[in-house]
Amino acid sequence: MSLARNVFVQTFFTLGSRVLGFGRDLALNARFGGQGPLMDCWATAQMLPNLFRRLFAEGAFAQAFVPVFAKSRTTDGPAEADKIASQAMAFIITVVALLCIVFEVAMPWLMPFLLSAYVEDPGTLAIATLMAQLTMPYLVFMTMAALLSGVLNTLGRFALTAGAPILLNICTLVPLLLVPDRETAALAIAAAVSVSGALQCALLWWGCRKLGVDLRIGLPVVTKAVQRMLAIALPGAIAGGALQVNSLVTQLLSGSDAGARSVLYNSDRLYQLPLGLIGVAVGLALVPRLTRHFADDDQAGADRTMDDGIGLSMAFTLPAAVALLVMPFFIIDATVTRGAFT
Repeated sequence: MSLARNVFVQTFFTLGSRVLGFGRDLALNARFGGQGPLMDCWATAQMLPNLFRRLFAEGAFAQAFVPVFAKSRTTDGPAEADKIASQAMAFIITVVALLCIVFEVAMPWLMPFLLSAYVEDPGTLAIATLMAQLTMPYLVFMTMAALLSGVLNTLGRFALTAGAPILLNICTLVPLLLVPDRETAALAIAAAVSVSGALQCALLWWGCRKLGVDLRIGLPVVTKAVQRMLAIALPGAIAGGALQVNSLVTQLLSGSDAGARSVLYNSDRLYQLPLGLIGVAVGLALVPRLTRHFADDDQAGADRTMDDGIGLSMAFTLPAAVALLVMPFFIIDATVTRGAFT
């Protein structure tokens, strides 16, 4: 399958997910208000899971897994590669699960710091705390889903990995549209986030099993394969960590003013649309191909693949960047200005 076709498959299913996600955000803004307290609670509840998801599930650790798995499958055979995948999953999931437990316990003390605009509103802080606790398990599920996606992408199966996130938007839209009480709906949406993570893992696990991948997650052991993965991931984690720290500082500053975090959330969603449709799709399609080229010592093939990826990215993202720069007010007015949005 050509790179362009792989990117098209990724983009097609990602577009479906983004359209549903955009519909969910429209409903959130219309129901909770573009700068309302419940919208601030939702944006805050998403902050930590998304921050660490970008670092662990979509960042250096998940990206380091693909070349280690792909090389092992080429040189050592499928059985050894499956064993390495199982070891990597056991290790990273254990680390992320422990991190989640720490945040779950500490959340009542963290929330006044994360959402300082509402320190004199204990009711809003209580809702935000519970919503954050309900969404934190999503990080564990997404870390596992990212590794399962890496397995499927290495095997040339892109449709399932690109389509799985649609479950998140379906699961969160259902309580948003059906639960009448706004506060109850907010809590139900937060719980639905974690439920969707479990469903995505189940779907991707089924996809791996259908391809004959034998995954057996046991106790975490730092094997040589895990050490190789960590060695590859460390430089990227440092670089990506700096970016996430910058994002965290921005989020913390926005938490000091009521409504500011909701504004930042909505603008970030628009910014992430072309990035998710094109940038992520190209990256996911590139990594397995580049890994195979490097395993075959084919530098010329790797260069051609990289050139194709850069060309595809620039062809689509530059027009999107110009549109966001030239007509942001029109885009906001045409998309999210409705219902309780202010």
